[in-house]
Amino acid sequence: MQDHASLVVSGTALTLFFIWRQDLLANILAHAATDVVGLLRAAAHIRKSQDRSP
Repeated sequence: MQDHASLVVSGTALTLFFIWRQDLLANILAHAATDVVGLLRAAAHIRKSQDRSP
């Protein structure tokens, strides 16, 4: 459920950012930045779970 909430929050933030700036390129870059953060968090989570396994 937490993943769905973060998607809703990031989607809302990106929508409001686009309405505010009306700049598609800025919105694309912001979207890419949120994707990179998500990928880094996923990689850290996987690495952390692998360190705990015997």
